[in-house]
Amino acid sequence: MIIGHKIYHFKTISSTNAVLKEKALAGEPEGTVIVADEQISGRGRFHKKWISPKGKGLYFSVLLRPQISQKDLSLVSLCPVLAVIRTIKSLCKLNAAVKWPNDVIIDGKKVCGVLSEAHTTASKVNFIVTGIGVNLYLAADDFPPHLAETAGSLLMFSHKRVDKKSFFKNILLEFNAIYERLKYPDGKRQIVEEWMSCCEHADAPVVLYGRKLKIEGAFLGIDHKGHAVIKREGTTKSYPPEQFSLRKNSC
Repeated sequence: MIIGHKIYHFKTISSTNAVLKEKALAGEPEGTVIVADEQISGRGRFHKKWISPKGKGLYFSVLLRPQISQKDLSLVSLCPVLAVIRTIKSLCKLNAAVKWPNDVIIDGKKVCGVLSEAHTTASKVNFIVTGIGVNLYLAADDFPPHLAETAGSLLMFSHKRVDKKSFFKNILLEFNAIYERLKYPDGKRQIVEEWMSCCEHADAPVVLYGRKLKIEGAFLGIDHKGHAVIKREGTTKSYPPEQFSLRKNSC
């Protein structure tokens, strides 16, 4: 197994992604994992802060060195999302879903986020650091007021504490199995199909938010690159996850 063959554990860390990126630049091998009990400067997409209180979540990052082109970068982020969903369904018996591009949702509330950061030169992908944060044991009052309506934890939905070590181990096993599929064209198709089967907003009206952009339309799915396929005003177009976030359109 590649992912998890080497694991560094920290009680407290600034950011698992930041520290693993430094190790990657120093030549750390693929599959190396950093896991922490607490993050001081945990972050999500678009530099948003990720709440990482001590002992209440699972916070870790994985170093990947995939032999892929830059056009397939977004596909890599689908792998950990599916690994988390499989693990939640298997160990917690909860119906988890995915919100594009990489949020794991239960009953409309986010319980896990994924942040993948690539280091590239020209058209070559040197490495990817993928950070995963899962809200395991947080109570409703552990979240700041602005997240009260949108964030949740596994404890809040299952009403019992999943074993953290077993949960972590299972994610690594599933992540490794799904990641291996990227080596094969048919495997990439299977990853996209599994992601779509877990999507909470397939065929639903959505809003994409980008820099100074707001795009409303119907979410048709993701393409072979992991980009969102949106239909609006009779036309269909794909949008990359690096530039956009998504919300369901309640109008």
